[in-house]
Amino acid sequence: MSLVLTFLAFVAVANPNLSALTKNSLLVLMAIVQVIVQLFFWMHLKDRGHTFPIIFMAFGIFVMITLIITAVFWVWW
Repeated sequence: MSLVLTFLAFVAVANPNLSALTKNSLLVLMAIVQVIVQLFFWMHLKDRGHTFPIIFMAFGIFVMITLIITAVFWVWW
């Protein structure tokens, strides 16, 4: 799965028919999927006994998104 996502990212960047917005959106989406695949398959988060690390990572993601949204509103207003 990791190799397929890496190959798809290369094809997306090498394709001259895609716009820059489409390329960037695809790369960000594939990067998010790649992180999830890496965590669950290579870091073994899919196994039993890894509930607390998953909860802490979810909380960290929530805090990060909250900080980004707060910073965006702070700068724009």
